[in-house]
Amino acid sequence: MSNQNQSVAVVEEKNITTQVLNKINAFQSSGEIRIPKDYSPENALKSAWLILQDTKDRNNNPVLQSCTKESIANSLLKMVVWGLSPLKKQGDFIAYGQNLEFSPEYTGNLVLAKRYGGLINHSQKAIFKGDEFE
Repeated sequence: MSNQNQSVAVVEEKNITTQVLNKINAFQSSGEIRIPKDYSPENALKSAWLILQDTKDRNNNPVLQSCTKESIANSLLKMVVWGLSPLKKQGDFIAYGQNLEFSPEYTGNLVLAKRYGGLINHSQKAIFKGDEFE
């Protein structure tokens, strides 16, 4: 990446992540959302930006170029509202045409179930054809 491209990427990051963080702070101030105690929106946004720099769409184009800035900001906002971290593999950024979406992974769904659904313990076992189970 050339110095000029790096400068543009830093400016874009500051614009998008700052806008999202400002929106999050406004939502928190008005009581519209509550961020989990063990979650840092700033760290999550920074790690998400690092991941987005390497994320490609199905045509192998960088999502930061092929997706709209609004959808990028909304996907980051969704990630923070859910309190998930892509660095911990709790969700993925997926391009659908020009729209970027944040989608929880299995581990993200477990975090959400524990945090908001009251899940206390989780045990998983594969079930195969012919198996009997309760």
